[in-house]
Amino acid sequence: MGVLDWSVVPAQNAITDPAIPARDGASAREFPGQSRGIMAGVAALAADQGGALVSTGTDNAYVVATLSGVTTPQAGTTISFWADRDNTASPSLNIDGTGPRQWLNGDGVPLPAGSIRKGVLYTVAWSSALVGSAPAWRLVSGGKQIAAVSDVPGLPTALSGKASLGHTAAPDADYQALVTDVQIGFPVLTAARTVYFPDVDTYPLGQDFVVADESMQCSPDRPIIMAPGPGTNDQIGDGTPIAITAPNQGLRFRRGRANLWILV
Repeated sequence: MGVLDWSVVPAQNAITDPAIPARDGASAREFPGQSRGIMAGVAALAADQGGALVSTGTDNAYVVATLSGVTTPQAGTTISFWADRDNTASPSLNIDGTGPRQWLNGDGVPLPAGSIRKGVLYTVAWSSALVGSAPAWRLVSGGKQIAAVSDVPGLPTALSGKASLGHTAAPDADYQALVTDVQIGFPVLTAARTVYFPDVDTYPLGQDFVVADESMQCSPDRPIIMAPGPGTNDQIGDGTPIAITAPNQGLRFRRGRANLWILV
């Protein structure tokens, strides 16, 4: 037993900690020993919350042994320790053999893989005082609390169809662009090539669609020609032919109204 098992009710501390007997009527000769016991208890608590501990265990089951000694986790019990490894799934935490309990983030959400990093100092608190939630160790500080996109209300919908990054190396041939293409480059260009655009009405709004020469061989005799996809009934710009005719140049387009690619 140690400081973490002391009671906030004075009368209950008479025999709570064998290292610090505090019975009524105790001899004055016990006072020096009691003082030293209090000092040792405070020093242990400072170590338990100040970064003197390192986790052990295997896989995603983390184990920590404190200097104070936790018999039963109490609301507000707080421990700090250095993680000895990364987690690869939702972790559990066992303090002083009190049993493996869920290790959650501060909002009570299970920590996904990669949330716990080796060599990072973490502080956890026992959350049994929270109404409507199962007792667990919750992350107070340390590292970066990572939440899955699916855990954030509305975020998957908000991100759906939004701008993204990417690069496609086109073959040395005419190329039918996909709706997932963002930037198309021709690293080799031995003749005139045509890029057939995807259906504009299926392309993400606000997403740039870029076509570029990366071969240093583009010229008026060896152009990269822009063309609507077959069967789409789309128009590119004002409908006049558009092509890249100089090396290392590119063109950028965006989705406009129905059946219209806008030259940006």
